[in-house]
Amino acid sequence: MTKADCDFAVLTVQDAELAAVLDLAQVIGEDRSFPETLYRVRLPDSGLAGVVMPVGGVGRVEGAIATSLLLSRVTPLRLYLVGIAGGFEARGVALGDLLVADYIWDYEMQRLSDIRNESRPRLFSTDHDLLSAASAAEKSDWQKGLPRVNGSRPNVHFGTVLSGDKVIASSTLVANFLRENERLIGVEMEGAGVAAALARYPIPVPFLMIRGVVDYANDDKREQSRVWLTDACAATAAFTFAAIEHAHDTNRARSEQ
Repeated sequence: MTKADCDFAVLTVQDAELAAVLDLAQVIGEDRSFPETLYRVRLPDSGLAGVVMPVGGVGRVEGAIATSLLLSRVTPLRLYLVGIAGGFEARGVALGDLLVADYIWDYEMQRLSDIRNESRPRLFSTDHDLLSAASAAEKSDWQKGLPRVNGSRPNVHFGTVLSGDKVIASSTLVANFLRENERLIGVEMEGAGVAAALARYPIPVPFLMIRGVVDYANDDKREQSRVWLTDACAATAAFTFAAIEHAHDTNRARSEQ
């Protein structure tokens, strides 16, 4: 597959995330020559051709490896990392809402000493045009037909998302992070690795991360995730495909001017 016939690529992590994405796409082929299956898909409404691949593990390292593996097989016009995340209730995020990262904040880098520990976060930006397309998609009817636990509809939040290798289930730790950066809206585990791999790739590939909120990264994390996993994955997949189609339409309109 070449760049010309790969309009987009989607990376997922959990099985439920992959299933939700494939459920909305037309699978037209599978490549099992690598450890992770590469699914060739088309979007039913627009006919856009792309690929979907599971990351195969959790955390920044797995995200970076999966990105490098994906880019050794295809060169997509756009790359999306989609899945679930913890949302920060103090920032107005509700369970079932969506997070669109304009920046990804890798919090893992630190200097540890006997005197004090020093945080040295690394900040990655996502693609401006893909953010604009996601903003346009937010105003569309992408929510039509979505199931919801309590009958409500998800809101979309744009902001900075934490990324690291730790499963965060602590209100105290969340509060500490929020004091460091008022734009933080949630936390996940692979985005920084994907962004780091793309930063080293010789061909620029526009990147965006979209996450569905299944918990508040607190003590109730497991129970909240159990309730919201299916609906959050379905919403994330629907919104991602709407964002992909808006990005394609915008780019086509520009090329025709």
